[in-house]
Amino acid sequence: MKQEIKEVVIFARVSSTGDRQDYQRQVNDLTDYATRNGMKVKRVFAEKVSGGKRNEEREELMNMIAYVKEHKVKKILASELSRVGRNTLQVLKTIEILNENGISLFIQNYGIETLTDEGKINPMSQLLVTILAEIAGIIPIHYSTPSVERYRFSP
Repeated sequence: MKQEIKEVVIFARVSSTGDRQDYQRQVNDLTDYATRNGMKVKRVFAEKVSGGKRNEEREELMNMIAYVKEHKVKKILASELSRVGRNTLQVLKTIEILNENGISLFIQNYGIETLTDEGKINPMSQLLVTILAEIAGIIPIHYSTPSVERYRFSP
């Protein structure tokens, strides 16, 4: 019996719009992952934009969501949850839209899949995604705050 090849899209993001950051490493790693796991990359969506912006302000994110819905792609690959966004509410909104359409988000660095193989919501991943999205939102604040303020309440 021939195994069906699953079509996926890749989503990559870096926050710096200059030459300092590049999303190509994310795309290469996810393409290798897809190939090793018998998946066909149908399209790559990549953006250079702050992950803290509202979803509606992120053209490539919105294009990706429209594309996967229209083309019936059932899986999106992202290297880290923070690539989807750094605003917890916006990340959860994105995942809710994907869940409602039976589209799973795979987060490579944690091996988290938002839907089960049967297309049902994975409750453990929902919990982890919420926690990880909150952490992703804190990290930029942490590094932009002077170290004296950062550790003021540390034991």
